[in-house]
Amino acid sequence: MKLDRDCVRDFLLALESLGPGQTLTSDNYQSIPLLASYERDVIIYTAERLDEAGFINVKFMPVLGGDKPFFATSITWYGHQFLDNIRDDGVWKETKKIASKVASVSLGILADIAASVMKKSLGLE
Repeated sequence: MKLDRDCVRDFLLALESLGPGQTLTSDNYQSIPLLASYERDVIIYTAERLDEAGFINVKFMPVLGGDKPFFATSITWYGHQFLDNIRDDGVWKETKKIASKVASVSLGILADIAASVMKKSLGLE
């Protein structure tokens, strides 16, 4: 499955918007406007990749049949750094434009591109 970059951003924004003690789950994501349009398998895949990248704190509960329900509780320090770099719509558009020049970009490289775009927008590069 291909990683949906917009889902990555929307997932992080949605998780950040939750109040204390609230969780983002594979069962409640559709009640969050940012995530309502995504299919369940895309959401689960995104949660898995964000977990692997160290961007979120999440627990998976594999069940028979291949489904992998999750409970995401918070964003890590690295996840917040990445989200802060892609929060601005202009920075996000430019990040995606640069990343689209190649067939595939890892989350780590996407984070590096976003940081570079952010630095340029601030006149630091």
